[in-house]
Amino acid sequence: MKFKKFLIDALALNLFIIFTGFFVEVVFSAIPFSIFWRGRLVMIIPNIITVEPYNSTRIWIGKKLGIWKSEKLHQIIRDTLVFILYRVPLVFIVLTYLGAPAHKVISACTIATLTAGFTGRPYGIFLDWMRKKFI
Repeated sequence: MKFKKFLIDALALNLFIIFTGFFVEVVFSAIPFSIFWRGRLVMIIPNIITVEPYNSTRIWIGKKLGIWKSEKLHQIIRDTLVFILYRVPLVFIVLTYLGAPAHKVISACTIATLTAGFTGRPYGIFLDWMRKKFI
């Protein structure tokens, strides 16, 4: 069951990152599609490697935030913080590795940080939905 959960989490992360990464990197940061696609392929392994630490951090931060009257606000803050902690550094590393110009890397990281408030919680919802659907 643990391995199945790991596979579902890895699939959910990669699907979500491909979809949202397209908008952040190609649409908003004007990174060429060829670099975006190579980046998505390169990101598969780091995404798989960070699945468990991401989930552990998500649980840890959720506990550190304590109990709130608004569970939704609690979830939004938890998922946004974890998304920024894990996704933005990976965007920076991969785009730099692929040779994207520095100003485009900075633009993509800035936009990824700013959009984390809009993508962190949707990823948490998508992850929870994938787990319920397939586990």
